[in-house]
Amino acid sequence: MFNQNDPVGKMGELLGKLFAFMADEVIKSCGKEEGEKIVRNAVWRFGFHRGEKIKEKVLASGKELTLKNFEMFSDLPENNAWDTNLVCTDTFLEEHTTYCPYSKAWRELGLEDIGSLYCIQDEAMIRGYTSGIEFKRSKIFNDNKEGHCEMTIIKK
Repeated sequence: MFNQNDPVGKMGELLGKLFAFMADEVIKSCGKEEGEKIVRNAVWRFGFHRGEKIKEKVLASGKELTLKNFEMFSDLPENNAWDTNLVCTDTFLEEHTTYCPYSKAWRELGLEDIGSLYCIQDEAMIRGYTSGIEFKRSKIFNDNKEGHCEMTIIKK
């Protein structure tokens, strides 16, 4: 059950602020275009690495690279920090998030657009985990007044 005071979420808020400050400094120092490119590349590398590590755990357990196993072998500890409705099968994952500790932190700082650069790691993670997927983010917290995020992943 969702708990806004979950310790994992509180750590997420702190790490979200760290990310936003670091990304903001890179962008200020390098200029918008080059700075955002650097931040995007670093976030993509991070997400892809996380996906590869999840893949290693799944394969080491003798299981298949399904979306259900991607969720089951997540590198985050069990928590209730996100308010998310998740539908997940072996080949389909749909996630609708109404509360995220990272976006909360970025909104508090007024750095929503910079913070949203972090969210590209969701796609990078799944691409590091497996091939033959379709990734779609239909909403991200900083493009709608409700602050919701939605993504769909389909394994072909």
